[in-house]
Amino acid sequence: MILQIINSLNIGGAEKFVVETALQFKKNGCKVEVLVFDRRESPFVKILTDSGIKVRYTLSKKYLSPLNLLTFIWVVWSSKYKVIHTHLTYSQLWCAIASILNFRGKKIITTEHSNNNNRRSSSILNLVDKFIYSRYATVVCVSESVRESLIGWVKPKSVSKYVVVPNCVDIDKFRKTINQLSRYEFNIDSSDIVVLMVGRMSSAKDQITLIRSVEMLPDSYKCVLVGDGDTFQEVQDSVINKTQIIFTKARTDIPQLMAMCDIYVQSSHWEGLPTTVLEAMAAKKIVLGSKVKGNIDVIPTAQLFEHQNSCQLSELIARYAYTDNATELGEQELIIQKYSLHKVASQLESIYEL
Repeated sequence: MILQIINSLNIGGAEKFVVETALQFKKNGCKVEVLVFDRRESPFVKILTDSGIKVRYTLSKKYLSPLNLLTFIWVVWSSKYKVIHTHLTYSQLWCAIASILNFRGKKIITTEHSNNNNRRSSSILNLVDKFIYSRYATVVCVSESVRESLIGWVKPKSVSKYVVVPNCVDIDKFRKTINQLSRYEFNIDSSDIVVLMVGRMSSAKDQITLIRSVEMLPDSYKCVLVGDGDTFQEVQDSVINKTQIIFTKARTDIPQLMAMCDIYVQSSHWEGLPTTVLEAMAAKKIVLGSKVKGNIDVIPTAQLFEHQNSCQLSELIARYAYTDNATELGEQELIIQKYSLHKVASQLESIYEL
């Protein structure tokens, strides 16, 4: 059985990766469970449980509680799991510590989802990370730039166990007939140009640059921002033209939102490999993104803007708003096929050696 471990099942790119790959593993005939710290109900928890995938919880919901060491010792000792696959900091940390007692020889794997994090400014935490990643048989990185960044940070003796398996998208979910949401729900006219960005509001994202760029355009351009998080109030307070900028907080009807929009923008300070970009491409929408690691791995060069350059982004939005874009959409179609859920799940199963 496969056990995937992640901090929570709240809305986010890494969380979506866990949910979608778990569902695909089950379709492929593999047994799978998911272990989390956070006990809050969420749409992702419901999706898994409705599909017959068991969601387990650590002894404590507090990430750094010593009680959780007992959970992870049980995990590495249990004969139930053949493969343990962790995601994000606290899952990686506790499993790395417990792996010292891995006398059953389980395959322990982790995925690195980002090019950057707050730990990478501390020499002490560098030593912690060196220990963490040394304990894993395979370190999966979601892009080549993530792999290079991580290797540059921990400087391992051997780099062969650091492999690239990209984020994935369920293309069919965005290609099937979808009833798009009514624009009137958001006070948007049918003739308006809708620009969408989906993502947790955090230090990694840069929704403010997108807001500035849309506010440079006529009022017929509307920006829909989907997501919640630590910087939500800061982002909301930055708005000048409240009729142009719409906040929805977290939502699960992303395929319907993608169908409603005209252009998708990923304005970020850094990325791993942005799932929402892949989803927008699957929905056959023009994608624009900041020229940062992660984005540059998947977005065509002509559709990138300089980091935090709201003027350049504003010009790109206006350029693509009223053109056919058939050539650009064709290029995106070639890109998206590399990241299909079926292909990525098969790559992971090969690593698991099931």
